[in-house]
Amino acid sequence: MKRRLWIPEDIRQLRKFYRNHKAKDCAKKFKCGISAIYNQVYNHSLKHSVKFNEKLKAFFRANVIKAGMPYRIKPGGKLPDGTQFRQPKGTCAPGSEKGWFKKGGLPIGTLYDGAIRMRLEKTGHCGTKRLMKFIRIKKSKWIYLKNYVWEKHHGKVPKGMLVAFKNPKNSMNCSLRNLCLITKEESMKRTCETDEYIAQTLSHPKGKPRGSYDRELYREMLKQKELLNLKRKELQIRRKLKAYGKTHRQ
Repeated sequence: MKRRLWIPEDIRQLRKFYRNHKAKDCAKKFKCGISAIYNQVYNHSLKHSVKFNEKLKAFFRANVIKAGMPYRIKPGGKLPDGTQFRQPKGTCAPGSEKGWFKKGGLPIGTLYDGAIRMRLEKTGHCGTKRLMKFIRIKKSKWIYLKNYVWEKHHGKVPKGMLVAFKNPKNSMNCSLRNLCLITKEESMKRTCETDEYIAQTLSHPKGKPRGSYDRELYREMLKQKELLNLKRKELQIRRKLKAYGKTHRQ
């Protein structure tokens, strides 16, 4: 069959006709191969209508699935030669059973309870990451090491509170001396005063959603320490004015 050249008018007709017809019918109408129809369906994202899809599913259930039911061998049934049917579990070479994993066995690299590992954790929506320590409590359950150390000495963390580092730049020091409890509001104030957050706000283009920023401008802003300090002071003053206004309204 000759190769068909598709023009925009053909694509418009195919889009309408394909909604309620099979690819085989489309190939007959446009005088081309079925593969050519499928290529156009993929290139132009053509789809059947909802009603036509339901019609195809109903036809499949009524004719294909039910037609094969009488010929299926049920578990425990017999084959045509009279032998009992057994569900195959897979093919394997004889003698290979010796090297199989035993039931309940664990891989060699499985860690034990109390194991400590470091991971890169995302901090904030500007994409910055820092190393954090995690400890395994039980199988498939890891928590922050700072939370584990705090709860071991002071009990569970109260609701609405967070375990934070006294020195935020040193996240590897999880000793009790470097830990403290802060509220979520205080944690937000901390993140809003970091150089990364301020540089991200300064490099945020107007009219775009929150979290999007110019990466090149962001890197340049991180080098401008004086500008970052001025913006940090501005944010602190705004926060104080807001708190002052709330107290006087009450």
